[in-house]
Amino acid sequence: GVNYTALFIGIGIGLDGIAGKWALILGLGAGLSNPFILWLRMRMENKFGAAAVEHPAHGGFELEDFVYLIGPLTWIAGILWFFIPFACGNIGYLGWTVIQYRRHLLQH
Repeated sequence: GVNYTALFIGIGIGLDGIAGKWALILGLGAGLSNPFILWLRMRMENKFGAAAVEHPAHGGFELEDFVYLIGPLTWIAGILWFFIPFACGNIGYLGWTVIQYRRHLLQH
């Protein structure tokens, strides 16, 4: 968890001088959402069981498999092509996790 938090915040800081304050804000948002995601998912697993934190899979690929695109995408296209969609995705994942948590609370 510390890796992703540091990754997003570090990239946001690094791009601040090049891309502007929006990069710093996006990096902080994505980075700081990560500890909350981890805390919420651990709480879900403890309270509702392992099935509550399973990721959806499509065609043999899980949501987590996108992490393997970080290196190639950054090497081929540049850091912004990784940073923008993955940071937005991380913030969106926080929203999805909150929705899933609320759904499980209502079911139990």
